[in-house]
Amino acid sequence: MGLAEMGLFGGGLILGSFINVVVFRTVHGFSPFAGRSFCPRCKRKIAWHDNIPLLSFLALGGKCRHCGRKISLQYPVIELLTGNLLVWWYVVGRLAFRLAQQPYQLIQPGFWLVVGLGLVLLTGFDLWYGVLPDWVVGSLGGITLVYRLSLAATGIMQ
Repeated sequence: MGLAEMGLFGGGLILGSFINVVVFRTVHGFSPFAGRSFCPRCKRKIAWHDNIPLLSFLALGGKCRHCGRKISLQYPVIELLTGNLLVWWYVVGRLAFRLAQQPYQLIQPGFWLVVGLGLVLLTGFDLWYGVLPDWVVGSLGGITLVYRLSLAATGIMQ
């Protein structure tokens, strides 16, 4: 794995960690931007060194440093899924993104990255809480509709 892929994987782990925050906090009724991360069991704030995506989970043996209870597998699974998604998007996407007309050379990869991240977000909601929030499904549907209509309007695709 080259430097670009390693950087994308690391960035994907960070994005995956944020996706986990969005899923957990949305389901439990508060803002994803409301303060620092905390253990859902003992409610103690998580120190920065215990909040490094994937690495902290492994270093702590999948348990909270304070209360010793297990940390949900949701966290490393979503982080790994997102890290791999970004690497796949970069490696495979360079071969698959073939719309030659401007501005779609830039829009198409961005569109597929947003859709992929939205699907990871839906995976987190569905696997662990059994819900598919309307705002996520509606956003993905709206983005896709605008994208497809713009392709049709420019004559790139019918």
